[in-house]
Amino acid sequence: MSDDREDTVGNRGFVARWAAAGPALAAQRYAELRALTDDDARRMMHDVFAHWHPSATDEFGAELVAQQRFFRAAARAERS
Repeated sequence: MSDDREDTVGNRGFVARWAAAGPALAAQRYAELRALTDDDARRMMHDVFAHWHPSATDEFGAELVAQQRFFRAAARAERS
């Protein structure tokens, strides 16, 4: 069998496995999200942001600050 033919057959198998596993993985992801508490989500986001450190040439910090301002404003509006 040629390499191209083996690649095609291998890719079909890969796609078939994902087609079978995809719905189960999606259901698991949705179940985990539904079970997530607000406190758990806050802790997870805190962990994500705790690993972010600007470098000397970072151009993205301003966007992060603007995004946080938006989230604070949205939270205030929701409480009002």
